Amino acid sequence: MKKLYLLILLSCLFAYGKVTHAEPNTLPAENKQTNSQRTDFLDNYIQEVDALHEATSQPDELLKQEPKILQLQEREKQILEQGKIEREKIEEKINKEKFEQKRAEEKRQHIKDTYEKAPLGLYWGISQEETKDIDFTLLPTERKNYAEVYLVESEHNLHPEFKHILAIYGKRDHLWCIYAQGTPKEDTPNATEIMHLYKKYYEALEKKYGNAQEYFTPYKYTEEIVEETEDPKKPKIIVIEKENPLGGPTFLQELREEKASLYATFENNEVGVVMSVNVNENNQSYLTIDFKNLKLMQAEKDAELTELVDEL
Repeated sequence: MKKLYLLILLSCLFAYGKVTHAEPNTLPAENKQTNSQRTDFLDNYIQEVDALHEATSQPDELLKQEPKILQLQEREKQILEQGKIEREKIEEKINKEKFEQKRAEEKRQHIKDTYEKAPLGLYWGISQEETKDIDFTLLPTERKNYAEVYLVESEHNLHPEFKHILAIYGKRDHLWCIYAQGTPKEDTPNATEIMHLYKKYYEALEKKYGNAQEYFTPYKYTEEIVEETEDPKKPKIIVIEKENPLGGPTFLQELREEKASLYATFENNEVGVVMSVNVNENNQSYLTIDFKNLKLMQAEKDAELTELVDEL
């Protein structure tokens, strides 16, 4: 369209130029001014034509852009909708976690209110499932002459001084025995380190449970002493029994070879405890502490007896 306007304009100008044509040097001053005015008129006219063309072409461009605008709006709606869905999922997850946390806390509180507190963060009489509810992990293991024995682990590691903690539930699925094995450590020949730890726990257990009794079995051996008699050919041989003291210069080796032993018992009306000193094959010493709930232990024995009678 623009080219058509220009062609018409140039035709008019060509015709107008023939009528007014004259040599530049022979034109009077007023003719030069008139040519300048015509040039201005021509420029203004071209600008108006351009403006008119631009104005008339804009609706076409807008129409062409409309599908793109609609596509962008649709995409924005999809993004907003997807964001809404994601937010709802996150809120649902958060609400679910809050509900589970609340439920877990209610379970823990129920256990605290229902059962008697036991050593090492456990509770006497709780089931295996309830033990898991208070954030412990149970791994099946074995202990001779015991049923339903599990290795107890916790991510909080509340008692790093013990390498293993065993929970024993028995056939009734009620926690009645807790066995704790200390972490083996390097020691001196006279077992200085383990004796220090033993005395520390001895005092604590005596204070809590009372009725402390210590049982020390020393290493005993015989020694022969030869005494001279009137007859040099017939000396007198005397056999003397000797025993090494607690914490003697070879006490660690005697414990490892089981030539000597040391343990203590504690007991009140509800719980009985046995603590013993041990040494492994690497000459590393450690404590073991065996806690038993006496009432639950008796109930376990009764259950075993009932089961045996039923089988007969």
